[in-house]
Amino acid sequence: MFVRLAVPVAALLLCATATSIAAPDSTSEVPGLAAQALPGAQDLGPASGQQRVALTLRSQDEIGLQRFLADPRHATLSSAQYQAAFGPSPAAERAVLDWARGAGLEVAHRPGSQVFSLQAAAPVMAGAFHTSVHRFRVSGLEVLGSTGPGRLPRQVAAATAGLVGLAAALPAQTALRLNGDRVAAPADLHPMGPDEFAKFYAMPTTPTGKGQKIAVLGWTAMDGVVRDLAAFQDRYHLPRVPMTVDYVSGKPDSVNDQMEWDLDTQYATAMAPGLDEIHVYAARSNENSDLTTAFGKWADENTYPVGSASLGDCEQNAKDWVGALEPVLRKAEAQGQTLLAASGDDGTNCFGGVRDQRSYPASSPHAIAVGGTEITDITGHKVTGWHGSGGGNSALLDKPSWQDNAGGAFTGTKRGLPDLSFAATNYKIIDNGGDNTVAGTSASTPVVAGLLARVREKNPSLGFIGPKVYSVDRAVYTDITTGNNGKAAGPGWDYVTGLGEPIVIRWLDAMAGS
Repeated sequence: MFVRLAVPVAALLLCATATSIAAPDSTSEVPGLAAQALPGAQDLGPASGQQRVALTLRSQDEIGLQRFLADPRHATLSSAQYQAAFGPSPAAERAVLDWARGAGLEVAHRPGSQVFSLQAAAPVMAGAFHTSVHRFRVSGLEVLGSTGPGRLPRQVAAATAGLVGLAAALPAQTALRLNGDRVAAPADLHPMGPDEFAKFYAMPTTPTGKGQKIAVLGWTAMDGVVRDLAAFQDRYHLPRVPMTVDYVSGKPDSVNDQMEWDLDTQYATAMAPGLDEIHVYAARSNENSDLTTAFGKWADENTYPVGSASLGDCEQNAKDWVGALEPVLRKAEAQGQTLLAASGDDGTNCFGGVRDQRSYPASSPHAIAVGGTEITDITGHKVTGWHGSGGGNSALLDKPSWQDNAGGAFTGTKRGLPDLSFAATNYKIIDNGGDNTVAGTSASTPVVAGLLARVREKNPSLGFIGPKVYSVDRAVYTDITTGNNGKAAGPGWDYVTGLGEPIVIRWLDAMAGS
């Protein structure tokens, strides 16, 4: 079951007239700002509700940053070092601020950040970008989007890496299914708690993740999630890991997809019970513009080296999001932060059965894509590749250098996923005070986040783990050779489970080693 949050249309506002907008002959069309065609979308006419857009700036040294990240042995930069070498130029920040304020847009921005969060009534937003904004209905949702290409003042356009929220787009979704879902039903319906998973995978009692912090990226009001985490920890006699919530753009008015964030927080902490903190960056909604702002704050603060994102969007249907978020994820990688992203629950397709697309940000070369396996026999210790595990090659993003030695079934020059996998079915959780059992790469992703926190206790200086995931001895993975998600699992790396399942005790030692 997919839980999808409809994009609400804000209360109607009086049309406002933007002021100090550059004349069209002094503007440039920016690649990626053209209106995005949504199959089957119905144009409902001009919009007057509030619209939110995230604009991301280029690095002041794009070529240098690309060369830096292409070296799998690159250093881990502090925030100050990144800003000095690769952050946006102060002149570019000033240009965007001057333009946005002059155009009547409400601006949220941290000095030195690449991300600008912009908000205004749709007619004002349309005036700022020299286009028009309409309401569209698609797949039962109502969204706002421009009807033609957007334009920006030339200095702003030259500094802009990406922009999301102007073109009409469906919002992100969670990679979560109920355990008994018809499509994703596991072969062995045997709900398991954290103690049973720990026993099955022979997880050591130490390290516990002491001194480490994990960030969860999501959306919704989190009061119920905080209560459910405390109840889960009490139920399974786990330490009370402190949970903090950062409502990045203000607390949402409603609760959406609570089950997802219950799962993420409960199993990230269960797998690393010694954590100092689990921190949720809660976006205002699952619109990609809001999520870009949340991811941007995670990278800007550079306080949480492990991030867990059990969410995504079909990359070819969200090209504007890819363009806006990739600069943020490049910054996170340069600073040694690792984003673990769910590879999706539709096999070689994407959310809702969209044919042959990958889920983003799992398809980013600056994230680790976590796929899913399925325990089919607990006593016989049998595991197979889960048929929902998202896998395939990105259509948009190139293969990172650290995947050059992937081997196995890997083909082509585009980013391949997943990178590794873990159990994705039969997870017992506390949801809204009651019991539930869920499945999905939403489950495997926070588990691997917890394991990575354990690794970082052993080696706190560990940076972005992409290169190391592929360079450690393959004997630290269980090679999963059965299962089919539209492609068949087989010896070595495959499009169902990647390198396979970490053999926990071996993987912890290998990943922490020099």
